Amino acid sequence: MISQQVEKGLYKTAVALPVGFILANVTETMLVYDAHTSRKPEIENSITQDYPTEIQEVETFWGYRFKTVPTLRFELTSQERDYAGQGKLTLGMHHFGQDEIYIASGVIPSLEDSLLEKIELWFVDSLEPKTVLRHELTHSLVDQIGDGVNCGIGSGEKRDHIIQEGIATYAEIALGSTQREIHCQNPLPETIEELGDYNDGYCFVKTLLDLNRIQGMVYLLCRPASEKDILQPEKYYADFRRDNEMRQ
Repeated sequence: MISQQVEKGLYKTAVALPVGFILANVTETMLVYDAHTSRKPEIENSITQDYPTEIQEVETFWGYRFKTVPTLRFELTSQERDYAGQGKLTLGMHHFGQDEIYIASGVIPSLEDSLLEKIELWFVDSLEPKTVLRHELTHSLVDQIGDGVNCGIGSGEKRDHIIQEGIATYAEIALGSTQREIHCQNPLPETIEELGDYNDGYCFVKTLLDLNRIQGMVYLLCRPASEKDILQPEKYYADFRRDNEMRQ
């Protein structure tokens, strides 16, 4: 399953750019596809070099070790290429049940970017390499932890995506690898379709993970929240606090 897709607000208006009238006719799909099919050796070399250190960072943060270190790749599969060709930008991917992650090096800003590349990436909400890497490594590690404790979150429902992306976003923010600002909705909407996977997912899992990061993550895996739990989380939080107190 493709686990990370950038949410709404991906593209900024071209009006703010002096050359906006030139880029106004460039479709989102073209920008996205070009970003995915291009690769940046300087970014890939940097990520590959830092990969062992980033693995240790994520393992230390979650208190678990990888059973199998995920393979790092920068080349799209044919299925992923079709996905990018539809104009759906993915900075990174982890397919649940598979020990590998994909990083879109062409989407990540580089000092060697040309002026045109800088302009294109201005349209795309690009993130730093460590941010993308830690996010996808968290997906992979949580997947393996779920297998180990014989629990896990599904991958087909909206609520599943909210929990999965919330956990990974929590890690990237807590590890200090992103300047992303999260504004939690209050009050929460009436339907789960009105929630975003990343920001609202982060807001939902934060209460549990702030209280006990490791046990909170396992609780989310072994007692996956229902749609009602996510929209009205007070009882779910109270149940976790009681469970956490009993373990101490």
